[in-house]
Amino acid sequence: MSVPKMNYCMQCGTKLVTRHLDLEGDVLYCEKCGAVNSGFRSSIPRSAWS
Repeated sequence: MSVPKMNYCMQCGTKLVTRHLDLEGDVLYCEKCGAVNSGFRSSIPRSAWS
C-alpha cells in the first residue's frame, strides 16, 4: 500500500514543489513559508530549524 503524496502545504496551503536536499534526497517544499515534508517527518517550518 502506497502513502498518498501531499500536494499542498499543511502550514499555509500553498502548492508544494519538489526540491533536492543533500541529506534527504527529494522532498516536498513550500516556496511561500519554507516548510519541508519528507517521508520521515511532518511538515516543519524553516523557522524551527536550528
